[in-house]
Amino acid sequence: MSERKPVPQLFGRDLRSGDILLEWNAGSFVHQAIRLGQKVMHRGTEEIIHAGILFDNRYLIESDKNGISANDVYLQDKGYSFTVYRPKNSSIAAGAATCAKVFMDIHARTGGMPYSIGGAVSSIFRSPGSAPSASAMDAAFAELIKGKNHPFFCSQFVTFVFQFVAEQNNMVAGRMFPFADQAVPPSQLAAALKRHSMFVEAGYLLANQR
Repeated sequence: MSERKPVPQLFGRDLRSGDILLEWNAGSFVHQAIRLGQKVMHRGTEEIIHAGILFDNRYLIESDKNGISANDVYLQDKGYSFTVYRPKNSSIAAGAATCAKVFMDIHARTGGMPYSIGGAVSSIFRSPGSAPSASAMDAAFAELIKGKNHPFFCSQFVTFVFQFVAEQNNMVAGRMFPFADQAVPPSQLAAALKRHSMFVEAGYLLANQR
C-alpha cells in the first residue's frame, strides 16, 4: 500500500482560477468559537473556519462581513493560512471562478447577498440535508439576478457556486456535494473535499508567505 505523498507549500504564483481556499484557525475569539462548535458537533475538519473561491491567482471571492466580496491574498488575506483544493475538471474550475465573480457583481449592484452570521452558526448544528434539484437551483439563481435578498455564509457560498456550476455542466448538484448548501459549515466542506474524487489537495499557503 503506497503512502500518501505530502502536499507542497504553495505561493501566489501557484494558485489557479477556481481553487477553493480553506482558511485555518488563526486563534481569534470568533475562530475559536467556530472551531469549538465544529468539534462538539463532529462536523469534519474542525480547524478549518472559512472558505472562498479564487477568481484568478490573486483575488479570493468570499462571503464575509461585506457580503460577497473579493479580497487580495497578498494584502487583505496575507495574514491567513489556507489549504488549497483544486477541481480536476478545468470547465468546473473556470465556471466556478466566473460564477463567483457574477454573484459578487450582483451583490455590488443590489446588496442582495449579505453575510449571514446566523446561518453560519446554525449550519454547525443542522443535519446535512439533500442537494437541491436543477429546477430549485435555477429558481434561486433567477431570484439572485433580480436582487432578492439571499444571505450567505462562507462555505454555503462555495457549496452553492459549485453545485450550480455542476448543473450547468450537465452534472447533478448532488454529485458535486450531496448536501444542502445552508447546512455546510467550513469543517464539513473541508472533510468532503479531502475525500472528493473531483478535487485534488494542491497544497497549502502559509500566513505572510506569498
